[in-house]
Amino acid sequence: MRTWATIAAAEARYAEAREYEHRLYEMTERAAHFMHFGGRVTAEDYVYAQFERERLHRAYLELFARTGASVLVTPTLGCEAFPHGTNHPLTIGGVDVSALWMDWAPFLYDANLCGYPAASIPIGFGDDGLPIGLQIMGLRARDGAVLAAAELFEAIVGARSWPPDPWAHAAEPDPVQHVEYDAGPAAGSGDEAIASVQ
Repeated sequence: MRTWATIAAAEARYAEAREYEHRLYEMTERAAHFMHFGGRVTAEDYVYAQFERERLHRAYLELFARTGASVLVTPTLGCEAFPHGTNHPLTIGGVDVSALWMDWAPFLYDANLCGYPAASIPIGFGDDGLPIGLQIMGLRARDGAVLAAAELFEAIVGARSWPPDPWAHAAEPDPVQHVEYDAGPAAGSGDEAIASVQ
């Protein structure tokens, strides 16, 4: 994962140098931190990360050749989905996740580093009703094999036919409020409507 972080952050920092240097105030704290990290990557770090990237690529080539497999199937994430509005899981298996370069998505980095096609499909739902995904990865230019495998898994699992009840794990909603709008005498003239909640 450090290989991915080194390459991605350094490339982002210099690809978006103008924005980072002149419009930092428009970035989220996480984006600014990521760009700052990229600026601290040395040329030596970057070159060694590129060597590691090629080593990973060769390892996958050897795995596919040795096994004769067309695709590699893994979980999409190292955990089930986490609640909307959070950037990452807070814990996995009771272990706190606190570092910026969190290792909660280890299966995603290699596909990105090696330039491999990958697809993620839903295969079910966890205890909290949030989706669990399956990643299917293939070698470069083997997009068709990945898509065919994804279609096959979806046909077998049928996850699309049983979405969870969106309210099953939600807090009790606030009581519905009745809203009345009074457009007043200038209705349709562009004046704003007045709303009152009862």
